Amino acid sequence: MIKYIKYIIAGFLIMSLTGMASSVTYCPSCGETINQNIELNCSLTCPGTGLKMGTDGITIDCKGHVINGSGAGYGVHLNGKKNTTVKNCNIHNFNIGIYIQGVPYGYSGSANDNKIFDNNITNNDMGIYIYSCCCGGSRANDNVMGNNNISGNSQYGVSISHCAYGNKIFNNIINDNGNGIKIEYSNNEIINSNIVCGNAIDFNILTSGNSGVNNTCNVTYNWNDDNATGCTYACPFCKDDDNDGYGVCPACNITNGCKYNGNDCNDTNESINPGAMEINNSADDNCNGVVDDILPEIKYLSLAGGHYLSHKPEFKQTFGNNSPGNLATLYARIEFNSCPNNADGKDNCTGVNVSVKAIIADENNNSIKTINLTYNSDSGRWSASFNVNEDCIDLPEGNYKLTWTVTESYGADKSYNNIMPFAVDKTPPDIYNVSVVNNNISINISDPSGIKSARLRYVADNETSANANIPVNGDIGVNAILSCPSIFNPSTINYYITATDNVGNTITVQLEGVGCVYATCDLNGDGIIIHDYNDLMYGYKCFLGIEKNCNEIKYQEWKNMKKEYECFTNSNS
Repeated sequence: MIKYIKYIIAGFLIMSLTGMASSVTYCPSCGETINQNIELNCSLTCPGTGLKMGTDGITIDCKGHVINGSGAGYGVHLNGKKNTTVKNCNIHNFNIGIYIQGVPYGYSGSANDNKIFDNNITNNDMGIYIYSCCCGGSRANDNVMGNNNISGNSQYGVSISHCAYGNKIFNNIINDNGNGIKIEYSNNEIINSNIVCGNAIDFNILTSGNSGVNNTCNVTYNWNDDNATGCTYACPFCKDDDNDGYGVCPACNITNGCKYNGNDCNDTNESINPGAMEINNSADDNCNGVVDDILPEIKYLSLAGGHYLSHKPEFKQTFGNNSPGNLATLYARIEFNSCPNNADGKDNCTGVNVSVKAIIADENNNSIKTINLTYNSDSGRWSASFNVNEDCIDLPEGNYKLTWTVTESYGADKSYNNIMPFAVDKTPPDIYNVSVVNNNISINISDPSGIKSARLRYVADNETSANANIPVNGDIGVNAILSCPSIFNPSTINYYITATDNVGNTITVQLEGVGCVYATCDLNGDGIIIHDYNDLMYGYKCFLGIEKNCNEIKYQEWKNMKKEYECFTNSNS
């Protein structure tokens, strides 16, 4: 036993000292010969051999990167090199994952004292292959393989052959290979504390003189741990009776060597396993030792008080610029599986068990802002508000959507992703093609969000007249015909149109070139303006309502009648 402890301690000491020399970090090429300590900063996919060890005493540290093959060649090839290290690599899909090769007679070099540890070596034909030379060449002795996962290799996990001597295999997981560990024509190999399970043959030892302790296995050929028949420990018996992908290990508290993903606390019910979600059934559905039944469901969501469910994307709210309508209000009502609703729709569960948030995302699903909703016990719902023009948001024009997430106090959550579309429209209505025909003003107004209101205002001789509302009815396009104002010929007159769309965007423009015809003092058209008694009497009749055809002048308004009198007396200025 002392010698095994010595080898293990020595192996760890060697590993701890490995790589203390400086390394170069870069991305090597497939098939490259490495002649210095390197740390990979990339993954490789290679048609043949991945990397070749070019000199003694160096380290290849993959830093978790992948060296992936195409079924041929070697992941890392150590041909007659000693005191090298391969660590932290993920090596897949080669003929041999790591090949430690002695050199034939007549060539210099040896493949001794190499360290292979902390690697994942999977889905190759052979995982690690140590090939020595019996016929006078250099041997492959005293190599150390520790803390590796060597699984799913079709022929062998670890194979040592042809007069190798004193190699150490310890603390590895060697599962689901053709042969787990195969040794032929070699002896004095030390095999300690490995888990070798689920292979066609876990230990296939064709040469005597090898030894080990504290291994875990089931199927062996010509192998016994010291003081044991077969291995010291049997593989945990993994089974998955309910086929939910989670196995159980009877009479053990670990899952090392199991093919399945963790202990299943009820292997007769596929709905109960470590990956399940808790539901209201008074059972520990996710095998965490706690019956945590309170799981939320989003029952009702609304945006801007639209009163629509999140599952109906045809409802689309639009927010504009410079109006209270920019203030979007979010509402959520949550239903708990373990808490029935009252008749008034409120929840019997308290809001402290749940958090609700909404994430604004653009059309490319880029998250822009997270909004946390607050629970209101009076209304039984969660709410929050945001403004599309806030400094911290200031959403540009475009289309957006919300992702809602409800999280209960144990960490499980329910999400509705990229739903409830809304748009931001900051463009005011377009006013165009203004013309005058038959003393009527024609105005066109359009806006894709619909027009909420529009009005015409004129200022004559610096006196503001009353506004004339333009009928719009919420339409996206309006052509309005308005009569020119019935006023005496003004010295100056300016026209303004103010329009507001349905999302609050407002514009006011001054109209240019409005060619309205305005009334003069010559009502009877005889060319006489001053001291024309007939004009004055005609105006009085209009004022009194006796005359109906009053040339569109509002003589019922005293200021217009006063103008006519000033014309008669020649005091009009």
